[in-house]
Amino acid sequence: MIFKDRKHYIALTGVIVNLSVTGCLFSNDQMPWAGMDAASPLDSIFDVIDERCRVYIPWINTHAAGKIRRIGFFIIGVEFDEPLSEVLVKSTAMLEPNRERRFKPRRSGKYNRVLPLVRG
Repeated sequence: MIFKDRKHYIALTGVIVNLSVTGCLFSNDQMPWAGMDAASPLDSIFDVIDERCRVYIPWINTHAAGKIRRIGFFIIGVEFDEPLSEVLVKSTAMLEPNRERRFKPRRSGKYNRVLPLVRG
């Protein structure tokens, strides 16, 4: 996710709870706003974070650009700009849910925190 100032971004790791051709539901308990008061509206997040984002789906090695359509304390609902291949989505859905299916990034230190956006 990119901040509206276009100088910073947040790279999150988490679990794709639901994947379809048109979007996904992503869950992470370390989102920067996870500790906010439950009574405060999350719509104010979009005052700081752009609704555009990119999702990496490691099992099919796909980057999908899209718009954040729903946001919660532990979830983000993303609608993809371009539909994914139905065959790829079905093959991903057939993966058995267990710990070994979780994506572990090579450099985990860059995830779940605010980072400067470097263009190059």
